[in-house]
Amino acid sequence: MDYKYKTKIDQTCKNLELSEENWKKKGRFLDQKVTPDVLMIVSEVILKYFKNDKTKDKKFTINDLWNSKFAKRIPAFFGKPEIKNKSAKNEYDKFFSQPICTLSFSGILTREVSRKPHIYRIENEPLLKYISLSSRNSNYFLFLYIKKFLKDNNLFKIFENYLEDSTKENFHNLKDVIFYNFIANNTPINTKTEINRIWPKLLNPLAFYYKTNGSKDGRISDQKIQFMDLLYNKPNWRDVGKPKDITRKEYVELEEKEDVSDELYEYELKKILKEIKNYHKYMNEIHPTKEKEMVNGHHIFSKSNYPEFYDLKENIILLTPDQHFSYAHPGGNTQYTSKEYQLICLIYKLDSIERSELLNRDGFYSKDNYVDMIQNVLDGTEIKSSWEYEKIKYWLAHKFIEKNIPVKNNYKVASEKKYDTDKK
Repeated sequence: MDYKYKTKIDQTCKNLELSEENWKKKGRFLDQKVTPDVLMIVSEVILKYFKNDKTKDKKFTINDLWNSKFAKRIPAFFGKPEIKNKSAKNEYDKFFSQPICTLSFSGILTREVSRKPHIYRIENEPLLKYISLSSRNSNYFLFLYIKKFLKDNNLFKIFENYLEDSTKENFHNLKDVIFYNFIANNTPINTKTEINRIWPKLLNPLAFYYKTNGSKDGRISDQKIQFMDLLYNKPNWRDVGKPKDITRKEYVELEEKEDVSDELYEYELKKILKEIKNYHKYMNEIHPTKEKEMVNGHHIFSKSNYPEFYDLKENIILLTPDQHFSYAHPGGNTQYTSKEYQLICLIYKLDSIERSELLNRDGFYSKDNYVDMIQNVLDGTEIKSSWEYEKIKYWLAHKFIEKNIPVKNNYKVASEKKYDTDKK
């Protein structure tokens, strides 16, 4: 993976042609099954179908994907019936066709409309690979794609008014008048039920990045949209947004969450860990050597306590086995995390983020993601992404001292290395 490709994603999406004259023959631009995790997996199914195919003309049909080897893992990923199950055919048709239609609409794929079954061809393989790497990558693409669609069709200013002032009145005007009339008058979708199914898939990725309320069950959500709210697959153990005064069991019953497989999350985490290890050339982030070494991916804030950050690259640091099981988890007790070493990991992870953003300029890590995590986990509402890296590190040290956690001075608190921020 060319990590510097991520820096081109914004520009690629800005160049999409999504105005009315360019999309009327392309089908639906978005649909019910177009969620970050489903789009990620369907993109990966397409890429794996051609993994050993050296032909330049990469064409396929949806039936080709149905019968591919990797597609057989989808039932386990999403807790669905086997793909060969005839009663599930309609469901799987939507599962593949709706994300593929979005990929075609965006120009990542092209579709031959003159024949059936439709034949698709990969047009933008780097962007397809980017989407396939993780649900967060996929969601970032959806955010840029939806934003560009709204801008090209003169709707974004109206949506932005809601995103900056998320009142019930603005929500219902946007949903029941603006959005409904636009879809009904400009697309073949004209039933209220179908339009309502698409609505949260369009609004919620925007609401997530604007850190505001979105749509839930047809109404404005009570809370700000979290990343887990965007996913198709929501296992019970992810109590994201659970009020502190009720138990997990009560919350599950209240939310009527489905009991689905965690296999997709374990699979995605393996992909993310591999990506991080490749990026750091298999060297630990605390005291890196010049050679590859055995490294473990350590969640700075544990997956069990903070599942909403289980897949966040900024929450995963590479450690040697000794660092991992002697210092991060003293005595090898993975149920316990050393708070002192947690601070060390936070500071050194911030060094990796600083190098990514200021030295390499590759977009692999995001300071915004890191700060958002700190704000949520450490109640750091005052901390800002605009702060200098050194200021964030000293804020973290003082925060841990406030919590009566001993902080030693035998490790680097601030980076000695200064980066040329004007480097092109």
